[in-house]
Formats: sequence, C-alpha cells, structure tokens
Amino acid sequence: DTTRMPPSVIAQGSSGDTTRMPPSVIAQGSSGVQAEATEQWPHPETTPIEPTSLQDHSNPPGTPSEGSSAQLQQEAVTVIPQSKFDVNTWSVIVGSYIHSDQRTDPLLRVPNDVDYEVQRFVSKATDLVNEEERASYRVKSVTNVFLRYSPVHGRQCIMDLTLVDEKSGNVLKKRMNLAAPVQSVPIRVQEEPNYKQVVNVIVPLNNVGERFTAFFNDFQRDFLRRRLAVRLILVVYGEYERINSIVTSSRHWPPSRLTVVQGREGEEFARGRALHLGLSMLGDGDIVFFCDTDMVMTREFMDRCRLNPVQGKRVYYPVFFSYYNMDYAYHGEAKPERPVISRRNGHWVSYSYGMACLFKSDYTTAGGFNLSITGWGGEDTDFFTRVLDAKLEVLKAPDPGLAHRWHPKHCSPSLTPSQYADCLGTRDEVLADKKQLASYIVYLEEHLGISSAALRVTASLPSEPPHIT
Repeated sequence: DTTRMPPSVIAQGSSGDTTRMPPSVIAQGSSGVQAEATEQWPHPETTPIEPTSLQDHSNPPGTPSEGSSAQLQQEAVTVIPQSKFDVNTWSVIVGSYIHSDQRTDPLLRVPNDVDYEVQRFVSKATDLVNEEERASYRVKSVTNVFLRYSPVHGRQCIMDLTLVDEKSGNVLKKRMNLAAPVQSVPIRVQEEPNYKQVVNVIVPLNNVGERFTAFFNDFQRDFLRRRLAVRLILVVYGEYERINSIVTSSRHWPPSRLTVVQGREGEEFARGRALHLGLSMLGDGDIVFFCDTDMVMTREFMDRCRLNPVQGKRVYYPVFFSYYNMDYAYHGEAKPERPVISRRNGHWVSYSYGMACLFKSDYTTAGGFNLSITGWGGEDTDFFTRVLDAKLEVLKAPDPGLAHRWHPKHCSPSLTPSQYADCLGTRDEVLADKKQLASYIVYLEEHLGISSAALRVTASLPSEPPHIT
C-alpha cells in the first residue's frame, strides 16, 4: 500500500492544485533546496555520502555555478566508512511516524519542524519535476521518506513520489534525492552573561527523610563552604522543625546564602506551589534553578545554569542523568563507590521538565506554575508548555554535571490516573538497564524456578532484589 504523508503534507499535496506551500515556505523551499542526480545516489542503507574535505571550491570558467545541482553532484563523494561508528544513519518516515536509531522511543509522531521540512522538500521536488517534464504535476502520494543531517552537506532527503498530471491524467513515479546545503556563514548572536550572578537553588521538601541529609551535606561541601555565587532556598512542608534543626546545627549561614521557608499552614503540598513560594523571595533580575532533593550537581553545571538563561529570551532545561538501582544494575557483582555516566549505571531523562534555570521575570512572563495541580507530577510539563506559548527560546541539552540519585518510589493510588501511570512508569524505568534486568530475570528462572509468566503477573519487579545465596 501507498505510505501516507505526514498530515500537513497530505493536506497540501492532495488538493486539486499543484503542491505549492504557503508563500513563506515556497520562498525557502525554492531557494534553499537543491537536487542531485538520483541515479547515482546510493541507497541509504549501503554506502553513505560524506564530504571529503572542507576546502573552498572556486568556480573557474566553464564550471557549474555555486550551489547548482551540477556542482552538488560533483561535490557528492562516496566515502567508505572506516568503522561502524563512521556511518551516518538515516531516519525514515512511515505514515505519520518517524523511526530513528538515535531516539529512545522506536515510534514517534513526526515533529512539527520535521513535518515542515518535508513540506519544503516535497514542494521543491514538485517544482523540479514540472520543470523537467514541462507539465503540471501534483503529488498524489509520498513514500519512503529518508532523512539525515550532515554538518557540511546539510539536510538530505530521499523520497519516492507518485504524481498525477492535471491535464492529461498521466501518472508518474519519481525517486527524488534532495539536499539543503549549509550555505550561510556563522554569525554571532550577542549575549553578555554575568559570570558572578548568584544562582538561587529552590528545593521543595515534603517528608523526604534522610535523603535531605545527603543532599545538604553535599551542597554545603561543594558550594556553600567554597563561597561560590550560589544561594539555597529550602521550601519545607510537613517536617519544618526537623529540617530547620539539621540546617541550624551545621553552621549559621546568612540568609544571602541559605534560607528555610515554611510551607503555608494547612495547604496540601504540591511542587509547583512550593517553587512558587520560594520564587516570591526573589527579584525579577534573579536567576533561579528549580531543583529536587535527590539531585547531585557540580560546579560546572552551576556555571551553565548561570550562563545559559538569557533574560527575556531563553530558558535552560538541563537533561539530567538518572542513576539506576545499583542492587539490580550490579546484582551479584561489586557495586562501584562512585558510579560514572554509562549505559549500565543510568540514562538521560529527556522526558522530564522538572529541572530548569531561568530568570524570575521569565517565570512571570510565562504565567508561572498552575497552582491548582496537586500530587505527583504534571506541573513541570504544564509550565514547559507555558514557556513555549510565551515565545521563549528553550535550550534543552544533556548536562553531565547534573544527576539524580536512585531512591525507592511510592506511587499513591490517590493520584489522578494520568499522574499514577506516569509515577509507575518512572519507578519501573529507573530500576536498571534492560540488559541487566533481562539477565536478572533469566537468573530467577534458572536458579529459583520463577517463570516469566509469574513475573508478568506481578506487573513489575520489586524495588529491591531478593537476596540470593
């Protein structure tokens, strides 16, 4: 069967008119996308195309003009990869989904920016076909959409088009190989960060027990005692006296370095409310880091938290590394005292939006947290949507200086169905890497006679593996 285009492409491509995009898209699609000789382009699963050098190619008399299809064809050089790590793999779009080996989720809907890019390629491909055939073809369907990005060649796209001539009704099948080369030179976007500005770390606390002691000891050692430009604001619900006792017994820190705020009496704890209460102590020009008590952070991370936000323009969303339960990850083996970033030890939590560095004024511009959200989760994704709606730029990237300690997680059935499902998913995902979990399950089957069917009945493994002698 014919593979459908992404929804917006279908809407543009299956109308009675030729597949021309809105004017702004046409302008970009007609100038920024160039075609190459499709017959000589290798299949994306065999030999990839890579540049051989970054040399400047001048145009002596009689040679193709810069950016022309012929020039791109000349510069496209087949390079045999030296190892499997040199292969630049492709993503493929099937229907409304994109499949990529660079993504954790094997099935994702086509993002809007990729959909927009495919529209540009389809528009340019249709224009080229009509120029070549001297006809008025429109797109009937698009199949086998392959995409990849090369820092030098830019975005590359291979796709199969089925087109219909509006006058004669003739059906034409074309494989199109298009490239949108990187033609512009880098330009500087002016940024003047304050390297000495204080980062205000707000940590909501609600019956966290001994986990706070570990966090506070690390924070004192790594930041407060080093007299770095960092302030800690603790917003405490339910255990104010105990937390305040731990803080005051260690050392008397001035309010400019450490502040303990008691949650509003009689108010149910919610992370958004607690962070909002901590923010009320700050001015519009202050930088804040939304943090949790299970986070481990380095000085290098704190520098990025200080430098990456741009007031009125950009919010920094660090993707933190979450450690697995080492009892599962190293079952039957010696556990590392200081685990490093590796697949066995944890994973990047790209689906979380709870950690953020931003100016208080941008928090206000975005509309702040939804203070009606209670229980576990939901406030972070809601606020992230508000940041996007406020037209603030988002810098979201893995940060090797920010990690999450593993701890047992209880998911209360009193949560909303959505919150409860998310909580269970998070709890199970941080047990261990699938390789270690699979090895552990095989061990249970072979040594204890516990079948896979019995494990499926329990829905998930316990938070602590049983002791096996």
